[in-house]
Amino acid sequence: MIRANLLIHSITYYEWTGNSGQDGEQYAAGVTIDKVRLEPISSVKGVSGGNEWIANTLLFYDLNISTEANIVEKSKIEFVNTQGKTETYYISKIDELYSRGRHHMEIYLK
Repeated sequence: MIRANLLIHSITYYEWTGNSGQDGEQYAAGVTIDKVRLEPISSVKGVSGGNEWIANTLLFYDLNISTEANIVEKSKIEFVNTQGKTETYYISKIDELYSRGRHHMEIYLK
């Protein structure tokens, strides 16, 4: 479990529901997820399951403390920064970490 005092952010999460062709990417209605942490990272890229991914921000989501949600790749996240501006990110890759069971997810955003 990540210490609760480190999970200081809230985000709006829009689950990816697919691609409808002409209309582009489709997302479910936004839901608020509390008790997460966003951290800027050096730009990273890799290959997972044959797909290339790129990220510049890391989202920490604790499976015991953060608001419950079904987090999936390609979904959209909005975060209001300290200047009051909304930043939009897309999920590139999700890593689940274990310690005596599922512990937390490290979610790579671009």
